Order: sequence, then C-alpha cells, then structure tokens
Amino acid sequence: MRVIKELLLAAVITVVFFTVLMVMLPSSVVVERSIEINRPLVQVYDVASSFKQFPAWSPWGQRDPTTQYAAVSQELTGPGAEISWRSERDERVGEGALRIVEQTPMEEMKYELDAPWRGDKRARLRMEENEAGAIVTTFTVNVDYDWDLFGRVTGRYLDGHLGNDLNHALGQLKNRIEALPDVDYSAAFEDKPPVEVESGPINVMLIPGQASTREPYSIQPTVMNFTRILTATIDIKNLTQTGPRLAVLKRWGQNYDFDAAVPVSETEATDLPENVVFTTIGEGRYLKVNYQGARWDLPRQRDMLLAWAGAHGYLTSTGIIEEFLNDRGGEGEDAIRDADLETNIYLPLREPGEVEDEYDLPAEEEPVNGNGDSAGQEDADGDQTAEDNDGNDEAAAQADTD
Repeated sequence: MRVIKELLLAAVITVVFFTVLMVMLPSSVVVERSIEINRPLVQVYDVASSFKQFPAWSPWGQRDPTTQYAAVSQELTGPGAEISWRSERDERVGEGALRIVEQTPMEEMKYELDAPWRGDKRARLRMEENEAGAIVTTFTVNVDYDWDLFGRVTGRYLDGHLGNDLNHALGQLKNRIEALPDVDYSAAFEDKPPVEVESGPINVMLIPGQASTREPYSIQPTVMNFTRILTATIDIKNLTQTGPRLAVLKRWGQNYDFDAAVPVSETEATDLPENVVFTTIGEGRYLKVNYQGARWDLPRQRDMLLAWAGAHGYLTSTGIIEEFLNDRGGEGEDAIRDADLETNIYLPLREPGEVEDEYDLPAEEEPVNGNGDSAGQEDADGDQTAEDNDGNDEAAAQADTD
C-alpha cells in the first residue's frame, strides 16, 4: 500500500512539474519569413492581394502539390474574400481556409487562418520597398494557444515546420512575379485599366515579316512599307478595306516575327503581289488598352499590358495586335502629330489547358523584310531613328484608306 501511495505521489509530482513547465511556455508563437522581389510594388501587390493565383504560390504546395483549392467568396480580393483547401495526402495541410479581414492598398493584407493544428491563427502579408528598390515581402503567422498547454508544447516546433512552408510560398511568389516584364503600370492604368473584350473573326490581307534589331520599334518602317503594298493592292483589285491597319507581333525583343495586315471584306483575289496572302484572325477574348501618344513608346505600352495581365492572373496567347487608328500627316490645324497618334493594343487570352493559338499562314510563303529581301536581312538597316519612322508614317497615311 505504501508503494502505491509513493507511486501516486510521484505521478502527481510529475504531472504538476510538467504542467508548471507548460504553463511557463509562451502562450503564442510568431513565425515570420521575408524575401526580396525585384519588381515594382504594384506588381507584387496585384499578385499577392488576390486569391486568383493563390494556388500557384500557396504555402502548402511543397507539402502536397495535389491540394485542391476553392473560392468560398464571390470576390477574390478585399475584406471578406476567402479561399479554402483540402489535402488528402498531408494531415497537417488537411482542410483549411484563408480569409482577408483587412487590406491596405500597396502595403499589407491581414488574414484569419483556419488550419488543422492547434491555436487561434492569424496571418499577415506586408510589402515595403527598400533602399535598393526591391520589394521586401514578409509573410507572418501568429498563433495564440491561450491555455491550451499541449498547444504551447507543439508551438515549440512550429517555426521549423511552418517556416519552411512560408519560405516556399514566398519563393513561388517571387518566381511568378519576376517572370513578368519589369515595368510599372500603376500610373498608366490607374484611370483606364485594360478591359476584356470579345472579337469575332476578322478577314485580313497581310504580309509576314521578320527582323533582327537592337531598337525596340525600328520595325515600324518595315510595317509601313508592307502596309503601302497592301493598300495599293486593295485599290488595284477593287477590294474593300474594313478597318485600320494592323501589326500582329508573334515574337519581339531582339528578333521580331510580325505581320503587317489590313482588314478586308474579301477572302481571295487573283494575281496578288509576292508574299501577300489572305487569312483570318480567329475569334477570341482579348485584353484591350487604348494608348494615345508617340509610336516609339509602343514597346513599353505592350510590356505594361503583359505585366498587368500576368499580375491579374490572365493566361495569354501569342499574337499581340496593334491597331493603328490614325497616322501622322496633314497640315495646320488638321495636322496629326505624335501626341495625337492613337493605337489600340489587343493581348489574346486563353483558358487553362488551352493550347496557344495562332492563325495559319501558307507554309510556302517566306517572311520578307521591307526591302523585299528574305527574312533576316534587316540587321544592317534595323537601327533606324524616330525621324525615319516619322517619314514612313507620313507616307503611309496617304495609302491608309481609314
């Protein structure tokens, strides 16, 4: 009997001892990780502030890439937005949800976090530009265990486990954002952001071309040369032009693949000049932005549209279309100058799993440059000045029936 009493006493002392130890443990734990993202603040904020791309940078992607996500709320950004997840493989991921409770534009988002581990959980994602211009993005999770003593014990190991998850999320976020063009579109799109539009099929007459150049928009003279050929052909063949001239860019940078095109109502004609073909730009969805100003700035406008689309979770396809609503020309009060030039830029969109589409060109047609030579011979002439562009713009205005 005495032995039993001593064992019970020892057990009580042990329980009391460990209870005192657990009471002395912190009642809350903070896990925090940071990363530098070398892109403008607006890009970081636009990607991180919406749940639209959350599955691509979720903290749970490393533990279970097959985790299923679902939008709980109709809105994917702003207070009240919520996303849930379910993992069959990892019980620590399990079923959970993340809700935005507070959002400060260009600064931070605060969340309520539901997850299958102990404690009352809250999270915060904040962004701040450092002296070098990089955006320091910090992901913080606060867990309050209150009087859950066993939770306090598990909290001792939370930093190691959850810290790896937060590092994974920030790394994926960085990779995703730094894949976008490095351009700040906040001022350009503040009042007039890109809009999603539907376009039906468009019959066009075009000339395909290629160029290798170090100047961002020195292909414009070539596009204008091709346009003059097309508009002259339309006049000679008595065809009907149905819209402004177009440039369709399928590749750009140092090497360009492009088409100069003019919409027409007809789909065929005989005795066409060499390299002039009919084709159809297929129907589809586009992001459209209207730009008014000098054409030499179009590459930056195009990059801003691409960056905005990527930051807002759109999947894009090849074949950016530039629609030139007017060209330089005229005199006096009727003169059209650089500041008056107006261009619509269309970025084709696609659905998840949809193959990037492109209209078909006859296989036997070889792209040419503006001199009528075969593709790739424009290297020596590619570095043309804005004055060269202006001269060709004015000449093309005479051929453009719109």
